[in-house]
Amino acid sequence: MLARSLYAAVAWVLTPVALLAQEAATAQGRAGRSYALRGTVTAVSPDQLTVLRNTRHAQPVTFTLDAHTAMNGVPEVGARVSVRYRVEGDHNVAVAVSAQPSLGRGHSGN
Repeated sequence: MLARSLYAAVAWVLTPVALLAQEAATAQGRAGRSYALRGTVTAVSPDQLTVLRNTRHAQPVTFTLDAHTAMNGVPEVGARVSVRYRVEGDHNVAVAVSAQPSLGRGHSGN
């Protein structure tokens, strides 16, 4: 009886520790990976970029921009962009943004 109670107490203590370790390993694995997305800019500010994905069921995705984000072109509303990003906690942090001019800008009628 004592052994069973001791086993139950140890399991009760170690289960949350194991779950926390698993969550930390999953987060660390995501942090080391990078992802890519293409879409159209729907909003932009100095520290955020929102892109509507080029998929059948398009959903907006918001990215954090920081001093380490490599920018190729100027992302403006309506521009098509490719974004490489990593996940940090609950945030998508842009690693690199490549923007094509939005339609109707910079085109001459000639």
